[in-house]
Amino acid sequence: MRSNYLQIFVLFVVSAIGYQAGLAQDNPAWLDYHLENIGKMRAQVETYTSGKTSLHETAAKPYLLFAVSKRERENWFKELSRSGISVQAAHRMKLNAALEALTASAANKLPMYKPAPQNFAVRNPAGEKLILQKLKERLGSNVMLTIYKSGFQSNWQIYKDSIGLPQYRFMRGYIYAKNPVDDHPYCHLYYISANQDYAGGGTYASSVARFEDDLVVGCP
Repeated sequence: MRSNYLQIFVLFVVSAIGYQAGLAQDNPAWLDYHLENIGKMRAQVETYTSGKTSLHETAAKPYLLFAVSKRERENWFKELSRSGISVQAAHRMKLNAALEALTASAANKLPMYKPAPQNFAVRNPAGEKLILQKLKERLGSNVMLTIYKSGFQSNWQIYKDSIGLPQYRFMRGYIYAKNPVDDHPYCHLYYISANQDYAGGGTYASSVARFEDDLVVGCP
């Protein structure tokens, strides 16, 4: 009798382990991570009120783009697969459901969210030409953007190492634009910085543009 109870107990433990493994397979850590961040992004969007300076306070900025653009969402799924993650049909279904909920929240709030004037406080024609060229390289020269504003948040900021020696300087630049090939009705705030490496003797090398971010915003 005792051996029968022992066998039943062993079967119970094995079944429980198998069940937990199945749950882990259905909800792997990477999926829980993204679902949690999408939920945070949705909460952020829903509590946004006109006049706030930012709608993108989490590290989950791209989720808003994935929510409003099905094309970008599919590209994201492909990137996950290329990185070695097995994105199964059940995973896609959960991600799509979370992103569609974010889409609905964004429809009410995104039109109110416009770039802050301080993003364009400093005008620099040469610098703006540089960051616009970088954006065209990224999007394709055939994309005819509607540019509403461009400029820099501040003048040159010098980055120094731990002992105070200059390494490079940069300006944070922004381009507020509408992309005609988008599959959503919103605009973009493209963040592209201009950077110059320190060349010694108080001089700096030629400017190089660096693409930093693409934020979804309301149109004018």
